[in-house]
Amino acid sequence: MVRHSRHSAMDRASDRRRILQIMGLGAVGLATGHWSVLADDKTTSLEEATASSTKTSETKLAAKATASTSSVPKGDKPSGLLAEPADITQSEISDLAQARRLIADAREQMEQVKDYVCTFVKQERIGSKLLTPQVIQMKGRTEPHCIYFSFQTTHKGREAIYFPAKYSNKLVAHEGGWTGYLAGTMNLEPTGRLAMSDNRHPVTEAGINKLVTRVYNSWHKDLQPEHDVSIERGVTIGNRSTTMVQTKHDHRQPEFHYHIVRLYFDDELRLPVRFTGFEWPTRKGDAPPIVEDYHFQNLKVNVGLSDRDFDPSNPSYSYKR
Repeated sequence: MVRHSRHSAMDRASDRRRILQIMGLGAVGLATGHWSVLADDKTTSLEEATASSTKTSETKLAAKATASTSSVPKGDKPSGLLAEPADITQSEISDLAQARRLIADAREQMEQVKDYVCTFVKQERIGSKLLTPQVIQMKGRTEPHCIYFSFQTTHKGREAIYFPAKYSNKLVAHEGGWTGYLAGTMNLEPTGRLAMSDNRHPVTEAGINKLVTRVYNSWHKDLQPEHDVSIERGVTIGNRSTTMVQTKHDHRQPEFHYHIVRLYFDDELRLPVRFTGFEWPTRKGDAPPIVEDYHFQNLKVNVGLSDRDFDPSNPSYSYKR
């Protein structure tokens, strides 16, 4: 009986050596690409037991991970992620992101613009009165900042040049007709009474580059997902295809000066070509009144303007010498 037990122990040891040899051959076979299959019932049982053990371990790990995740409060998010308010729809977030991309792209485009010419159509509300639209031939340069205006309708014959680096931050202007002949050329303070007559903004804020900077700062600093932002593509302005971004604020807020703003981006130039701002209506149900409407028509960029284009002595201008 003792010999039989000893023999059984020897058999078991032999079996273990065979299994180890098989496992060793398996490892070598995987490494070299050659297999020598030496299988018996005990080997098969070992493989099945190993697979079962691995599967059980994986199941336990998965259950542990699930339990760990479910223990985090639903409202919590890892630090660094911006929580989205529950009442904000994805489309509103998307429209805000698109609006910011459009103005950021316009700012990048503006960095490539050295100068431009256009027909500037302006309409503003001064006090309670909405003035008739003014048609102005406009030249602009971004660096250094220069503006030239030639009025074609209201105040016909008026010209104005703002070249602060050359004319001591003064607006060099003259009126048309006999008034201009008698008064001659005037050097005006940009924010003074005469320069601001029939204007909501001083000439220091004029130009597409100034508009882009102002809107970029507002949309990135003040505009938030809870505000009403919508985008309409394929809007035709004149003969140009544009993308219109509308922002709307139902209630007055210190950082917003308009109830509704509509900004139109030229799809080819990728620059804003029209800005329209509406005031809050005085009575519920009334249409919001226009406060400002600025349209840069027939815009052409990088046309090669020089200091001569912002010089009162230019022979093509009507400054009295």
